[in-house]
Amino acid sequence: MFFFVFDLINCRNPHLCSRIVVFLFVVHNN
Repeated sequence: MFFFVFDLINCRNPHLCSRIVVFLFVVHNN
């Protein structure tokens, strides 16, 4: 998760990152 958060902090495309966050969040909870 550390690298995942690190990528979000350094992400240059907030919209894309938001989609990735939602996707990984859903996958992780399933």
